[in-house]
This record gives sequence, structure tokens and C-alpha cells, in this order.
Amino acid sequence: MRATGAVCALLVLACVCLEAQASPLVVTVSKAGTLSALIGPEKKNTTTQLKVAGPINGTDVLYLREMLGRGQYGEKTEGQLRDLDLSEARIVAGGDSYIYYNSFTADDVVGENMFGECDQLERIVLPAGTKQIGRSAFYRCSKLGGITIPDSVESIGENCFFCDSALESISIPSGVQEIGLSPLAGCVSLKSIAVDPANTHYCAVDGALLNKAKTEFVNVPCGRTGDFVVPSTVTFIADGAFNQCMLSKITLPASVDSLGEAAFSNSPLLKSINIPDKVKELPYGTFVWCESLTDVTFGSSLKTIDEMAFVACNALQSITIPNSVKNIGSRVFSNCASLATVNLGAGVESLGQDVFITCKKLKEINVDGNNSTYSSIDGVLCDKSQHTLLKCPEGREGSYSVPASVQKIDEEAFTRCTYLTSVEMGDNVSTIMPSAFDGCKGLTSAKLSNTLTQVSEYAFSGCESLKSIDLGSGVKTIANGAFSGCKALPYVQFPASLETIGTSAFDYCTGLTSLRCLGETPAACKSCDDSFYKVDPKAVTVYVPLNAVEAYKAADAWKEFNIVGENYTGVSRVDVEPSWQLVDVYDLNGRLIASRVNRNSLILDNRVCILKDVATGATQKVVFP
Repeated sequence: MRATGAVCALLVLACVCLEAQASPLVVTVSKAGTLSALIGPEKKNTTTQLKVAGPINGTDVLYLREMLGRGQYGEKTEGQLRDLDLSEARIVAGGDSYIYYNSFTADDVVGENMFGECDQLERIVLPAGTKQIGRSAFYRCSKLGGITIPDSVESIGENCFFCDSALESISIPSGVQEIGLSPLAGCVSLKSIAVDPANTHYCAVDGALLNKAKTEFVNVPCGRTGDFVVPSTVTFIADGAFNQCMLSKITLPASVDSLGEAAFSNSPLLKSINIPDKVKELPYGTFVWCESLTDVTFGSSLKTIDEMAFVACNALQSITIPNSVKNIGSRVFSNCASLATVNLGAGVESLGQDVFITCKKLKEINVDGNNSTYSSIDGVLCDKSQHTLLKCPEGREGSYSVPASVQKIDEEAFTRCTYLTSVEMGDNVSTIMPSAFDGCKGLTSAKLSNTLTQVSEYAFSGCESLKSIDLGSGVKTIANGAFSGCKALPYVQFPASLETIGTSAFDYCTGLTSLRCLGETPAACKSCDDSFYKVDPKAVTVYVPLNAVEAYKAADAWKEFNIVGENYTGVSRVDVEPSWQLVDVYDLNGRLIASRVNRNSLILDNRVCILKDVATGATQKVVFP
């Protein structure tokens, strides 16, 4: 509604009760930048109501912020100002930055973050000639209950009133032509949005903001609760239209054919929604942080679910992707704390990076048998040929045997599978990609393939419970960071094939007490500190072939360790318990010196050892002559 004899629209947004001050302090500025001298130090921190006339620049705005209780860097001040009337003032360019380092005033602009975090401001009247209200201009003004916006304003920036503010209603003046993303996000008291009927760009329907043609839904009042029905004329839900709303159900009409980014994001009470059949894409962050969302019905035309669409939808327990969907973007379901089951339809052709990362309860990823790109084996995601294992659900528990068809374990395939305790792979696996088992904190043992030639970068990094690793017989390279942080690992046997140990390969493996090198030529690495950082070499015994002792003692990377020569001619012992197949070998001090060794391959000569059956845990003392 229009104010009589003025060019501004008074927005009565709340009943504002100010502490008694006989009348506002009125100051007329003739030269921008002199407001502080006109008010003086004795009134700066005691004034609660202020009216300013004349030109004001960045220096003056900074002074007003200090009177409002916030300094240039958001720090608290002693100011008590709560009611500010700038109707006869004019913001002009010049002066100091009013917040942080690079926020300077421009003519007739309430600039970005100009009154940001002034959380004691209760009422403000903007200058009559204001053209623009910038991004986050009233960010976190939590007590703001009244504002007068002049008809001269042409644009309102995104997140303009972002806060749990006291605003209960607002009216958009006639001159506004552009409104940014989520201008009223988080205004949990806001029940209604009104628009001056003379406005040619926007209108209000049932208290919500729409474009003039009523085809674009711009913003819902965040204080509305319960169910909300979007008008049947709407075809487009704008970016952030329902951001931080308090609704539990939103009904979209069949006319809706597209959604904006983050359209329903950060809506903590939203439980269910149906996506209309005309919608072809769920764009970036559509439902991010909708923590109560349990029920989503997809339309028949949906082709793409874009990045981060369902991030942190913590109540979502299962999701079925329809056959129409072809593309699923990166991190779409990341951090969905309750997600246990995902069913991928026949049409899915591409999956982005980290689609299911940090879904700690995810037990199975199932794929429609008619899908031509992907498949699943016992709830584990693979390519169609089942030669590449793509993703093991992070909620997988206990031991896991890699299927015989698998030849490659993809990058981050087992990352953060914290409940996995052991993994064993057959000799068909020839490739393990970087970070394949990174962060598997519960993994205690792993048996690698004999055809594997490289343990890739950070393949087992952060597997802090790993106690047993069988590298197989063909590994030539242990790449950078491969076992970094495996602090429980006491023993590693390096096959004769090993040629190179990379930088940080065994960094922070502080539990190491012994290594066995079967190769006569020392594996190349820069230095002990380079590949075994934080490992005390004097506490580690390295067993090497008897005829290679001098070579190891001369090698820069190995000479700091305790080098012990062994005769590796081999003795097969008939007095080992016949029923035992795989055994762990300990010395008489209880230190593990070999793990998961076939009983017929024991080659520890001239030693008394303790053998432990891997299957039963039974032990036996054996003398190797």
C-alpha cells in the first residue's frame, strides 16, 4: 500500500516496542563523512532512536553500524541504536569500507551486507531515492520487525533478509523489477508476502510471491507450516523458492515442468513430495538438507538428477530411481545417514563421483537387470561386464571376497567402508585404483591378488586397524601413501618382485616391528624417512636373503633398519598340523613375522617359531632346522 504524500511503501512487519526515548535524535548532514562529529561520543552509545537527513557515505554507514552494536568486522560494540530513519538521507559513494575491507558505498544503493549482523536493529526506514538493496543487506538482523522500502527500489538482492528474523509480513513496492535468490530465507516468523498491485513484474497469491504472469513461483513465506499447494498456473519453481521453509508437505501442480537450483533446500520439516511428470531434471541441491524427507515420488519424464540433489536427507531410508533416469550427478545422496537401499533403474547410463559417499547405513545398491551400463553382485555395484567393481556400500559388514569375475577395483570403491573387517581377492584382480580402500577403519586383514603389479596411491591409507596384509607374489610397485596411517600393522612381507616403494607409502605405520624382503635387490625408495615417516627404524627388524645382507645395509632406504639375513632355501615341515591351511608366524617374543602363509610354503629356516592357525586360532611351536 502507498504512503500518503510519499514515494515509499510502509511495510508494517511487526509491533515494535522500543524503550522510552522522548523523541528520536535528529541529525542533518551537509557533508558526507561527518556524521560522527555531528552526533558526538556522548550520544553515540546511548541513542536508541535516530533520524538522519542529508548525504551519507561509507564512513557514516560504519558509524551507524557501531551505533547499532556491530563494528566493521562484525564485532560487538556498546551502541544501543534500534530504530533508524533514513527517509531523508541519501547514500552516496565515497568514504571508508563499512564492513570488512572492500565494501564501499555506491549512489542510492543499500549495499551488500550493509547492516549485516546488526541483531539489535528493530525498525528501519530506507532513503527515499534508494534504487537497489544488495545481497544479504540485512543478513542476520534477527530482531528486525519493521522496514520501509521506497517505490524507487528496482532490485532486491539474494538472501537479503537471511535470518531467523522477526518479520511477519512484507510488501514488495511497485518499482521492484528483480528479486534475487531466496531473499527471505530463514524468516521463520514470515507468514505473508504482499505486492503492490501497480508492480508490473511480481504479484502475490495466497501470501506467496509469484511473477506477474503467475507462471513462476518465486518465494514462499518461511513461517507457513503444514501443507502448501502451489497454484495451478505455475510452470517453474524458482531457485531457492522453498529454501528454509517450515512446510511438511508441498503439492506441485501437473503444470510444473522445471525446478530451479536448491528449490526445496534446507526445509527441515518437509516429509513428502511428488515430482510432476513434466519435470525432466532435478537440478543442483534440489532437496539438500531436507532432514525429514522420507517419501519422494518421481515423475515419468525425469532424465537427470543433478549434483547434490539429496545431500543430508537423513530420514531417507530407500530410494528407487525410475527407468527414465539416465544421469545421476556427483554426491547426489552423500551424507544420507539413514539410506539403506538404492535401486537403480534400467536407464541409468552415468553416475557422478561420490554419489553415495558417507552413507554409513547403505547395505545394498541394486541394479535393474535390463540396465546396459551397470550391474550388481550381492548389492555391490559393478559395470555391466562385472569386470570392474565400482562401489561397495559403506554399510557392508564383516568379511568380503571379491567376486571371481572382477578384474579391476575402481577408485574409492571401498572408501569409508568402516564396518568391513577383511577382504580377499582372487588372482583375476590385476588392478586396484587409487584410494580403493582408503579410510576402511575396521579392516583388519587383506589378501591381494598374485597378478597385481601395483598397490596404487593411498589404496589402504587410513586403514588404522589393519594388522595383516598379503601383497601377493607379483607386486612391483607400492605407490605413494599406499599404507599411510596403518598404525596397527606389525609386519609386511615384500615379494621378490618388488622394485619401488613410493613416498609416504608407510608413513605413520607406528606399529611396525618387522619386515620381510624376499628380493635380493633392495626395493628403491628415497629414504627411510621419505617412505616410513614416523616409523622408528631401530625398532624394526628387516629379514632379507642371506646373500643380500650387505646390499641392504648399503642402501640408503634400508641401512637404518636392523638387517637380519635368512636362508630362503625352503623346508616343508611334515610336523605342522595337517588340517591347517593358512598360518600366521610369530617369533618367540610374540612378534608377527609372516601372515596367512600356506603351510606347505613355510621357508623360515634355523628358527623356533610359533604358528597360529588362521581359521581356528590354535597355536603350535615348530622347530625349523
